[in-house]
Amino acid sequence: MIVALIASRETASDPEGGMVGDLSLASAPLVEHQMRLALELGSRRIICLADRSRPSLVRLQHLAEAEGASFILAERNRALAGLVSSADRLLVLTEGIVIDPDAADMLKSGKPAIVSAPPEKAIPLGYERIDRDRAWAGAMILRGSTVERLSELSDDIDCISSLLRLGLQTGTPVVPIDPGALATQKWCMVKDSTKAQDWTRIRVERSIQPEGWWWPANALADRAARALAIAKGPPDAARWAARGATILLLAAGVLGAWFEYPVAGFCAIAAAALAGRVDGALASIRAFGCGDSKALVAWNNCRDGLVDFTLVVAIGLAVPSYSNLDAVFAAAMIIGLLRLASLIPGPLRVMLLEDRAVIAIMLAVAAAALLVLPAIQLLSLLVLGLILLPLVRARLTRA
Repeated sequence: MIVALIASRETASDPEGGMVGDLSLASAPLVEHQMRLALELGSRRIICLADRSRPSLVRLQHLAEAEGASFILAERNRALAGLVSSADRLLVLTEGIVIDPDAADMLKSGKPAIVSAPPEKAIPLGYERIDRDRAWAGAMILRGSTVERLSELSDDIDCISSLLRLGLQTGTPVVPIDPGALATQKWCMVKDSTKAQDWTRIRVERSIQPEGWWWPANALADRAARALAIAKGPPDAARWAARGATILLLAAGVLGAWFEYPVAGFCAIAAAALAGRVDGALASIRAFGCGDSKALVAWNNCRDGLVDFTLVVAIGLAVPSYSNLDAVFAAAMIIGLLRLASLIPGPLRVMLLEDRAVIAIMLAVAAAALLVLPAIQLLSLLVLGLILLPLVRARLTRA
C-alpha cells in the first residue's frame, strides 16, 4: 500500500505569519493540494505531521474520509514507525511543494524514487540541496523499511529531511525532473502568500482560456471570470452567485415573454447566458482532483441546455398565439442545428451564432420590431446554410 506523508508545521515567510500549509492556492489550502495529489497517486492512508490539530486539518480529515482514505495526525516523528510497515511504500511531499498530477509521471508507478532537479534552477526557488550536482525536488517514494530507521534518531529531528538522507543512504534511485516543469510552475515551491498569489494567477490563466472575439459575449464573460479569479481568488461564493444569477435571469426571461415584455425577456436571457458562462469558467479552477458534488455535476451538464430550453420557450411566448407552434419549431430547429454543428469534426464553426447571448440580443432587437418569427426563421436558414456550405464545397472539390 502507498502511504502518504505530508506536513504542516512550518510558518510562512510573511509579516503576518500563518502556516505554509494553510496558504490559499486557487481557493484551497496548499496542504489540500498535496493530499489530493497523494489520493490521485493511489494513497489511501494520509499521515500529516503537525504540532497540534487545528480547524484546517480537521476539514482535511473530513475530505480524506469522504474520498475513502484514512487521515492520521501525527505530532511526533516516531509515531510513523507504527503507521508504515516494511511492505508499504511511503510517498513523501515536503512542505510547500505543489505538483500538477500530469507532471508527476515518475511517481505514478509507485516504485521507490527520489525526484531531483538541477541545483542552479532549484536552489534559488527554495529547494533542498542533495549534493553538488543535484537538488531535491520535494517529492519521493521510499520503501517502508526506511521509516523504521527513524527510531534510531532523536525525536526533534526534521523528519522529512532525515527521510531524504535515509533514502539516499539505502540506495533509492534518484530520478531527474523535467526542468520545464519548474519553469511552468507545474512543479512549484510555495512558501509565502506572494508566491501563492503568483501560482494562483498562473493556474487561473491556464484553466480559463478565453474564447475568441468571434464569440463576443462568451469572450467577455471568460475575461471577466479570469480577472475576478485573479483579483479575488475563485471562491465558491462567486460560483454560487453566478449560478443563482443564471437561474433568476432565466426565470425573468420567461416571465418577460409571458407578460408581453419580450425585449426585456430576451435581454434577461442574454444576461443569464453570460452568468452561466462565468460560472462554467470559475468551475474549471479547483484543487487538483477536487470534484463537484453530484448536484453540481448535474448542474454543469445541464446549464447550457437550460439556456437553450429557455430561449425556445421565450420565443414561443413572444409571438402571437396563432404562431406559437411555428415559432417553437423554428427555435428548436436553430438550437438543434447549432448543437449539430458543434459535434461535426473539423474546423466547422458557426462563429457568432454559437454565442447564446448574441442570439438573445438579436431576438430582443427583433422583438422590438415585432419580427421575432421571421428573424428566427431566417437565423435557422442561415445556420443550415453555414453547415451545408463547407460540405458542398468539399464534395465539389473532390469531384
